[in-house]
Amino acid sequence: MLLAYFGTLLVCFLGLIIGIIISYMAEEELRPGSSYFLLLKRMLVLIIAATLVHQYQASIYFILGILLWLMICQLFIRRDSLIYGLFGLVFFLSYGSSAAFIITSLIIFFYGLPTASMIAEESARKGRLGWLSQIKKTLLAGVPFLAVSALLYLTKYIIKP
Repeated sequence: MLLAYFGTLLVCFLGLIIGIIISYMAEEELRPGSSYFLLLKRMLVLIIAATLVHQYQASIYFILGILLWLMICQLFIRRDSLIYGLFGLVFFLSYGSSAAFIITSLIIFFYGLPTASMIAEESARKGRLGWLSQIKKTLLAGVPFLAVSALLYLTKYIIKP
């Protein structure tokens, strides 16, 4: 169980790394594709929310709160680290159902692709084309996901009912 959880966690995080690689392979497509990346990210957030609503039908207020927070972050704050922190919570909550866990994991993986591309496009637009700074900024955006998911899972075993 522990290996499956943390293995899936790392595969989800791999979406950011693959997004970095793709953004460097197709640098000329970053600027024209930025509006599509944003649209894709918003659609993926809605799919995660729909998955949660389907899985936890009894606690609709909790799910609506998470959905509202994700949409506020996506529309107004646009801080990927906050969104990834919430994805860590969603990842942990979906672990109880194998179908929801697979869907959520795939969507978080796919969310990393446009996120890394948008960070690379923003850095290129601002004139900061350093590979190391873009990689650092992209990976730091996903650290809250790793931290929240790991801490929640480990807390589950430390605090036993």
